[in-house]
Amino acid sequence: MRSAHGTAHRSARGFSLIEVMVALVISSVVVIGLVSLINAIGVANRTQDGLARLQENGRFAMQRIASDLRLAGSQHCSKDNTFASMLAAGGSSYVDGPRMTRTYFDAAAVASNGPGIGPASAAPWYEISPRFMLMGHECTNAVCTPGLAVANRGVNRLGAAIPDMGTAAGSRGQGADVVTLRYFSTPGALVNRVLDAQPGPPDAQVELANDAAALLREGFTTMAANDPVWVSDCSAAMMLRGTMAGQNIVMSGNFDNGGMMQILSGAAAGGAGAGTRSDIRAFHLPTSLRTVSYYLQLKNDPKLAGRVISGLMRKVDADPAQELVEGVERFDLLYGVMNSAGNTRFLTAQQVDALAAGGECVGMVEPGCGWRAVRSVEVYLLVNTVDDVSPVGNDEFRYSWLNTGAANNAGAFENPQTLGTLRNGLPPGRMLRREFRATVGLRSSNF
Repeated sequence: MRSAHGTAHRSARGFSLIEVMVALVISSVVVIGLVSLINAIGVANRTQDGLARLQENGRFAMQRIASDLRLAGSQHCSKDNTFASMLAAGGSSYVDGPRMTRTYFDAAAVASNGPGIGPASAAPWYEISPRFMLMGHECTNAVCTPGLAVANRGVNRLGAAIPDMGTAAGSRGQGADVVTLRYFSTPGALVNRVLDAQPGPPDAQVELANDAAALLREGFTTMAANDPVWVSDCSAAMMLRGTMAGQNIVMSGNFDNGGMMQILSGAAAGGAGAGTRSDIRAFHLPTSLRTVSYYLQLKNDPKLAGRVISGLMRKVDADPAQELVEGVERFDLLYGVMNSAGNTRFLTAQQVDALAAGGECVGMVEPGCGWRAVRSVEVYLLVNTVDDVSPVGNDEFRYSWLNTGAANNAGAFENPQTLGTLRNGLPPGRMLRREFRATVGLRSSNF
């Protein structure tokens, strides 16, 4: 007969070595599976977060650029444009010359408080080039055409210069285009009438409406002596220098009083106290005129020491440039120019600037005359995830321009690891990439 003690001893026996080893193997498989699952979930989350940020960055950048481009050339209800239009009969063309803004002082000599453009002298007046309101620059890895700092033409005519291209933090991104546009950011001060605008010595005064809030908003209450003033109605515009005297702007310079009367199309001819019958506005240029430039710039990655990343910059006037979004790797532009027959073709900035007499350059022919024929702008952005979120690192991408800068007409895909060095001079990393593209019509085009 078995004793109770023997039975209790046998029931308390532990696991055998084989049982322990089987348990360890099973546990290891389960743990490895859990770790792999957690790691896969982490990779997926990082990838999705990166793609979500890429999508948001690209969409925001495109919306901001498009918003500024639509305003290019905006100046009350006038259009700074003399492009040829088609007549209804005969198939002929004409040039709406009076819409060109006339400048009655040497703008190049007063770059500190004026547009900073124009010839060496301005006697008796000259017409402001359309490129004053919109001008692009097509850039390779070494140079931009047209140049950014060309006398009386480049974007560096207002405010601090745009950085040079390079691969170090603070440099402008290589192979990325630059565009500069200008527009009036305020509605202007209403002009009541023109005083003493008879032929003779330049002795005219523009009487502004007695609206304290408007005068303060437009900067006329703090206007310095001989500041540039833009006077515009719905058919033409002119730029002069003036000094505030109470409610009036006393004009100075070598302007033609007859020209002043011509622009104020509703004014009675000759004599003091001439009234106006059209919507005429005056703008204090240092206050109202905005100069906006877009370009790419490199910076140190705040998350990883020694790494350099690229971002889209927006520079307004002489203020420090602000980064709109990180991860913009490529920035390219095409400009839709229309000829006198109404046909549009899309050209690079270099091609637009090289246009000469005939076709898109009808009427006044000058360097860069093709810019007045621009009707729309195509914007291309290549945006990446910033962080290295790709599990494999060789995810192919497709962009409208190849890494060499040539047009990707065949729609070919490129492998970042095969490229080795990107067009901006940086290593490809393990980032995901996507192209954003939009066509923006210019509201201020003169048809």
